[in-house]
Amino acid sequence: MNKRVRELFEQHTLPNFAIGQDLNVNRNSRGEYSNPVYEDHWNTYQEAVETTVKECIQYLKDEIERLSIYGRTIPEENAYMRDDVDISIEKCLDNIQGLKEHFGIDENNNGC
Repeated sequence: MNKRVRELFEQHTLPNFAIGQDLNVNRNSRGEYSNPVYEDHWNTYQEAVETTVKECIQYLKDEIERLSIYGRTIPEENAYMRDDVDISIEKCLDNIQGLKEHFGIDENNNGC
């Protein structure tokens, strides 16, 4: 996970989590929150974000498979339509890479 995910956590989750409390978002030298409750919540948040992004990636991979199957059914006389399918597959691949980069998902981590 990357800096952007932590920013989202601190902007949208911690303020709601810490209603009526002092919002101390200080971190130690290892990057952990000083407040152990926040650190524990951060770990859970990271897992939820990673799971969500991976599900989005899997959705795109499933779409690539569907498009590939469809592309094989296009008759030769409509071969121009295969170009459209190939472009759609390429965009799905671009979106997979974009999601990984934007959210800092490691390609080698858990089959992404």
